[in-house]
Amino acid sequence: MAERKLTTKDILKLRKIKREHAKSFSLTTLSEKEEVEFQSFIRNSDWYKEFVADLGGPPNLDDGNYDYRGAWKEMGAEMFGVDPESGKIHGFDRAPSGK
Repeated sequence: MAERKLTTKDILKLRKIKREHAKSFSLTTLSEKEEVEFQSFIRNSDWYKEFVADLGGPPNLDDGNYDYRGAWKEMGAEMFGVDPESGKIHGFDRAPSGK
């Protein structure tokens, strides 16, 4: 099936959806105990180590585009998988709850 080009109407609709999502999205806040557990888990994960090795520095765990804490709280170690094409470790874009 051939891909169709986006129209101006399509683009405006997508922008509106993105704005609405941004209004409802919020990062998960952890208790002090959970934050310590999260930091230990994430910094010892193969994903974190691979990220630092590949990009020369640690990821921004407070990036507003990704709810790392929410994914960890909901999915634990299952928040990461291996991309079959690249063989690199990759986090899921969303947990089952939408976080």
